[in-house]
Amino acid sequence: MPQDYFNKFQKQFKSELPFVCYRKPGEKEVKGVLQRDARLHRCSELDKSGFIFAPFEDIHSTVLIPFDEVLVETYKNEALTSIKTKFSDSSETTRMDYVSLIEKSLLEIKNNSFKKVVLSRAIDLTVSFKPFEVFMNILNTYDNAFCYLWYHPKVGLWLGATPELLLTIKDGNLKSMSLAGTIPYKSSKTPGWGQKEKEEQELVTAHIKANLETKLEDINIGPQESIRAGELWHLRTLVYGRIKDVNLKGLVEELHPTPAVCGLPVKESASFIRENEGYDREYYAGFLGEMNLDHPLSASLYVNLRCIKMTNSGVRIFVGGGITERSIPEKEWLETVYKSKTMANMLHF
Repeated sequence: MPQDYFNKFQKQFKSELPFVCYRKPGEKEVKGVLQRDARLHRCSELDKSGFIFAPFEDIHSTVLIPFDEVLVETYKNEALTSIKTKFSDSSETTRMDYVSLIEKSLLEIKNNSFKKVVLSRAIDLTVSFKPFEVFMNILNTYDNAFCYLWYHPKVGLWLGATPELLLTIKDGNLKSMSLAGTIPYKSSKTPGWGQKEKEEQELVTAHIKANLETKLEDINIGPQESIRAGELWHLRTLVYGRIKDVNLKGLVEELHPTPAVCGLPVKESASFIRENEGYDREYYAGFLGEMNLDHPLSASLYVNLRCIKMTNSGVRIFVGGGITERSIPEKEWLETVYKSKTMANMLHF
């Protein structure tokens, strides 16, 4: 990336002015949006033009960075930068707490409180954190993810590489996806999915289909397919359709929070998360992306997974996993460990 392009965002950051840099999956162009002032633009109605950053729950503001200045630059892969620190995600206390929470959720599933719940945890690391270097490492590593670096002085700095699309809207057509099931990537080996992962994926797909059927003239469900995200495999099903009435907020409300980050039924699983998870997800498992950049009825929004938040002492990493009646607590714990290592690889230590 040319140094003058890079320097504009560093200057914006030092001046404590909002900005976002991002690259869509499979693309070469990195877009940047610079805000002229430090005002906090709230946009709960999703009716404006700009880059949206929305939380998991509405206890936090949905923030818009308007398209005051938009920069586009083709990115060519560069040498990775190493950041020295120690990473450990093997605390016995953390493991026992998370396993205990899973066991509690399984009792609720057995009692028919819900069919699925997504349980997450946060890992705080003390590290010398250089966000622009890490962002370039992310761009080099995750070609098929939505990669971003987002900053607002009144909210904080977040960055990540998410594999999950919430929705795109273009020319009256909608595309979404269900993404569930996770296993480690092993070189030269085809992913082998168990019944738990397949059923979890089917639950998510059925929920999206049911919620969008009245909003779309035609709805098409693609086949289950394996996609790689870093050192992990996921199961994915694409969903397509022609929109009857383009109302972005209404469509988003049908999809967010997705069962892939919350559970099923959504209301009951969200209540369990709120009462038992023990920390504030903030913008993890929310959504982010463009609204109305090229057309007044367009959007390209992604679920905020595989993300990192900058803290006073370093970073906070967020990981989670879907719990169903077939879940084995120790196996679910290991899934979050695999995910935390994938996130740590963003930092390249």
